[in-house]
Amino acid sequence: MGLNSLNIIQPVSLSSLKELNIGTIRNSANHKFLHSQGFNYLHLLTTSEQTVKMLKLGRIDLFPTDYATFQLTCLHLMLDCQEIVPIYRLEETSTSLYMAFSLQTDERIVNKVRQAYQKVMKSYDQSNTLSLIKI
Repeated sequence: MGLNSLNIIQPVSLSSLKELNIGTIRNSANHKFLHSQGFNYLHLLTTSEQTVKMLKLGRIDLFPTDYATFQLTCLHLMLDCQEIVPIYRLEETSTSLYMAFSLQTDERIVNKVRQAYQKVMKSYDQSNTLSLIKI
């Protein structure tokens, strides 16, 4: 994710981002994947708070994150992050969410949870995929 003022040539491809400064959590799946793809301008950090701060200071251009973590980080730091937008979906390291219920769980409860989850996901169109954010 990054600031929507960053000029990125469209359409965006993973290889087109290799010359940008990217902040990532050290030894994370994103770090390992980007390194394996030949990204040389990786800034290794220890927390998501550091990535947002570095982005805001202009020290990095992008960082991979899932939308929920990004939103929570901005809230935690009490920062207005509305100018930060998803740039590229990093499908290779994204994950899906799963829920498990006991076999004895009433089917009505399972359906209520499923419907609530679907409602949340509709309003959260980023799904649980990782995005490179530009700033």
